[in-house]
Amino acid sequence: MAIRIFSAIGTTITSLLICGSAIAQENPWGRDEVEAHIQSYKVATGVEADPFTPWIERAPAKDIVLSYGVLGAAVAEDLSLPLDPRWSYDAGRQALTISTDPSGQDTLAVDWQGREPSVRLWEGQVGLQDRYLASRQVKVTDMGEGSNAFGAVRRVTKRAFTERGITEVGATSRGPRSGGGYGASSFVHRISIASEEARALTPHLRFEVVARSKDWAPGKWIICGVGYIGATVDIPTVFETDACFISVEIVAVRYVDDRDGTVLKQWDRPGSPRR
Repeated sequence: MAIRIFSAIGTTITSLLICGSAIAQENPWGRDEVEAHIQSYKVATGVEADPFTPWIERAPAKDIVLSYGVLGAAVAEDLSLPLDPRWSYDAGRQALTISTDPSGQDTLAVDWQGREPSVRLWEGQVGLQDRYLASRQVKVTDMGEGSNAFGAVRRVTKRAFTERGITEVGATSRGPRSGGGYGASSFVHRISIASEEARALTPHLRFEVVARSKDWAPGKWIICGVGYIGATVDIPTVFETDACFISVEIVAVRYVDDRDGTVLKQWDRPGSPRR
């Protein structure tokens, strides 16, 4: 089944190929387990899979916790990072600010050709929201010079992304929001803390996403797709994406001190008991 994704910010058009799987285990998974599970699914269902050998998927865990290091504001941007939490410190005010802008916290409207009622939101549409990556790989290739119909010449590069992670599938997300309303795009926490305490804390800051696996259609837990954006005169870059997600319900997001596991700040899913 083919679906097409339209980014809420109006820049990305992505074609997806839907795939499905099953679930049963109880042990919590982290980023490595999520990536490994999705990759085994891709291999087992890919073009090189043996069509004569039945494949039984190992189900994903019920509970998933993705953990990310928090980087200093001066650290350079890295496109290979699955998420980019940041901290900054105001020595004059002795204030530490931690912020995370999940790139996947926009809404995707998806052209859908299936018939599963659990994902049919309106005629031909499905939503993917609150996407948190377990891993992202990027390969940059020089494609040489290209020109448009008007003769404008630009040197074109290609960025090929491989993304693996978790997502919510639905009309609107019910996951945690920083401002308590729909569409919040960052989680910001400010702490009054002396400089030496902040110096000791910052290497141990983690941003965590707590989720529960949830089928997006009966017996289907993994949703995969490939995307393509062509180069233009203004942006002479080709973007290709191979993306796969485990369908989940986001329970909470939080900042943690990994020295002792202290939760510094947590945003809970509305209606969920605090963990």
